[in-house]
Amino acid sequence: MKEKVIKVFDYGVGTTMSGRNIGNIIKNDIKAYFDMGIIVNLNFDGVENVTHSFIDEVIGTYIQADFDKSVTNLKFTDCNETIKSVIKFVFMDRKSKVKEKLT
Repeated sequence: MKEKVIKVFDYGVGTTMSGRNIGNIIKNDIKAYFDMGIIVNLNFDGVENVTHSFIDEVIGTYIQADFDKSVTNLKFTDCNETIKSVIKFVFMDRKSKVKEKLT
């Protein structure tokens, strides 16, 4: 399966990625690649900080819609510990919302 690298740094201004607006642009790019059956690698080289709202906008809807597919078709590279912790939090938060719907 093909893989597309999305350089998150290229979408922002500076080293902090925040807000749903920029996140929405990246989310739409991810959707286009997913629709073509392409795995997406979100590369965070050059990014020092991210906000919860940014990460939630970028990946939250995919996680909630299809958790297993999101885990398989999304990769994250060059993440520092802060970015990793925000990504993990969003994954767990959205996963719990999926479980709530099932009960």
